Amino acid sequence: MRGREVRGPGQRWGGAGRGETIAGSGGISFKRGRIGPIGRGDALFPPMPATQQITDPLVQDAITNAVRNVCRVLVKKEARLVGRVSAEDIATAVPHIQVMGNVGFVGEIDGIVYLCMSDAYAAYAVGEILGMSPAEVEFEGPEVLKDAIGEVTNMTVGGFKNALCDVGFPCKLTLPTIVRGQNLKAGAIKGASRHIFLFECSGHPFLADIQVKVE
Repeated sequence: MRGREVRGPGQRWGGAGRGETIAGSGGISFKRGRIGPIGRGDALFPPMPATQQITDPLVQDAITNAVRNVCRVLVKKEARLVGRVSAEDIATAVPHIQVMGNVGFVGEIDGIVYLCMSDAYAAYAVGEILGMSPAEVEFEGPEVLKDAIGEVTNMTVGGFKNALCDVGFPCKLTLPTIVRGQNLKAGAIKGASRHIFLFECSGHPFLADIQVKVE
């Protein structure tokens, strides 16, 4: 599947039932298939007028805070922002994108966030989340990896979405989609602004590819 292009949220890849719980020996558990934490864009919170424009610094701050928080909570490691990446330099920044998670958001602002990583980082993150050795992660098979990376993606985009809601762009999340393959590429949304950031966690590079369209 060389150069496979992934376009937008769709059916979740994997057979996890909604509402099932997965837990690791480290005491962390999470629900599979949930749309995301209730936040400022949900029905319990009335819309507020936009107080800012969607700028690159705003997107950068929102995704950086979301990535760092999720890495601290789930992976139990610090993530750092390396910098902005152009679409042409994605293959250089992360040479082997083999796992891609995405969650969309719809409302006063529409878009999608892709988390793009290598198999090596995905397996490392799953091991840290569930308290498993690399051998145990491999033994458990791809479903465990897909569910755990799906939750990482879901929580990351949930944090990003809440930051958008805070500045007056209420929106809700779609279900996460996880794809595995070789040399995966995210499809571009026509008319959307694209913001791609390179992060690093425990020596592993990964990308957050954010595409935003204000209606």
